[in-house]
Amino acid sequence: MVAEIEPKKKAAPKSSRAVRQAHLARVATLYCQGVPNGQIAELTDRTASAITYDVNALLKKWQAEQIEGIDKIKVEQLAKIDVVEADAWDAWKQSRGVHVKRTRKTKSTELTQAARDDAEEFRIKIPVEEVERTRQKEKLAGDPRFLAIVLDCIKRRCDILGLDAPKQIDGDITYHFDFSQVPDDTLSDFSGRLEGLLGK
Repeated sequence: MVAEIEPKKKAAPKSSRAVRQAHLARVATLYCQGVPNGQIAELTDRTASAITYDVNALLKKWQAEQIEGIDKIKVEQLAKIDVVEADAWDAWKQSRGVHVKRTRKTKSTELTQAARDDAEEFRIKIPVEEVERTRQKEKLAGDPRFLAIVLDCIKRRCDILGLDAPKQIDGDITYHFDFSQVPDDTLSDFSGRLEGLLGK
């Protein structure tokens, strides 16, 4: 029995910076689309360990580009939002420009023609189809649905980074404090300071 040797996958070749960056960009796109590392390895003709190394390098890069202290899940979500936003911008740009609308209308009529057969004259009806073609140019400003996706991406990014102002809660807020364990002299001092601040 002859043992079959499974061909080894290629390790990441030593290449120029531009080739490396293009490879990392492809890995980043696949990773952000939720493709597992093993499948990324197959699609890029690399070993699974090389892809794990690449993904870890990308995560470190994304973490360095984002706010310090942000956790791994936030970084991944921000990267996914970046991919969706870029795709939405591309789709919006493609939806702009001049659109040519072509129409074709057909109309069936009959044409009556005189004909002679030996000594006899008669009329025959010939079916005729008239075709009317129109071509109309329409300037498109871009599909606003793609801009709505871009705005949603911006909002989600702001939510993750906490850039929005805190939301104001309408209504009264009541605080309850238990002063039973606080010594009397501390309460008296606190009461005096509070009255001073309130101007009483």
